[in-house]
Amino acid sequence: MGETMFSEKNILEFQTRGYTIFRSALPDTLLGDLRRASERGVKLARERHGPQIQVVQPIGAYPDMDPQPFCDYAELPALNEAVRSLLTPEHWYGNPDRFGLLIEPGERPWCTPWHRDLEDHLPPGVFESEYRDEWDPRVQEYGVWFAQINCPLYYDSCTWYVPESVYRRNNTEVEKDLVAFSEDSLEQKPGESAIAAERRLLRYCRAMPDAVQVHLAPGDFFIYRHCGLHLGNYSPDVKRVTIHDNAMNQEVHDFWRTSNRREEQRGRNAESYAASP
Repeated sequence: MGETMFSEKNILEFQTRGYTIFRSALPDTLLGDLRRASERGVKLARERHGPQIQVVQPIGAYPDMDPQPFCDYAELPALNEAVRSLLTPEHWYGNPDRFGLLIEPGERPWCTPWHRDLEDHLPPGVFESEYRDEWDPRVQEYGVWFAQINCPLYYDSCTWYVPESVYRRNNTEVEKDLVAFSEDSLEQKPGESAIAAERRLLRYCRAMPDAVQVHLAPGDFFIYRHCGLHLGNYSPDVKRVTIHDNAMNQEVHDFWRTSNRREEQRGRNAESYAASP
């Protein structure tokens, strides 16, 4: 992998659509090493959290996995060069205390609602009152903020994305309706066959205007702005082991650390309030 995987086309795609793909970013030998190392993590995650668990995260919490392939992933010269050319020279990825693996559900198909990260994960009104003013200017800084990564170890077509939605502050009425779906409504229902559930969830994915299904081959590196509309649609019949990561510099890292602590404290406060007589 002596030649660069980065081109000006990647900047144009990332700047306009909100995502780009570095194809075949992982060397063959590393891809094999990562597959072998991840098998142990997948097994442990299901033993700890049950068959429907879909996140093995962070990698650092699973010391029984061989850490060397994940270190090699984080240190790939060509991939680091591509990420820094796309974003800034100060950006990095591959922090074992943050990134993890996305895996297929063990028993039942399900789908996440259409969403923008953070914005659609907070209680009503919280994002507008506490985050909006600092969020909106950062959305426009495509070379710095909100770059998430999916790097599959096997073929992966789980992610759907709405190109250019990242730069729109307000959703359309159709988008609002689709974002409003609850997670419970996007699971296999009692008495519903897996095939019927998969088809129903696929209709939900396709109902989003202009959405595209992102098809990734093993070792591709999909980097996308997660403040755009996206979702994941999952089937237990389709094997998935995908590195789920973020590209960030120190400023971005500090923002997410602060916001995570803020939301953890909000959750503790809510639990304390609910428990009080």
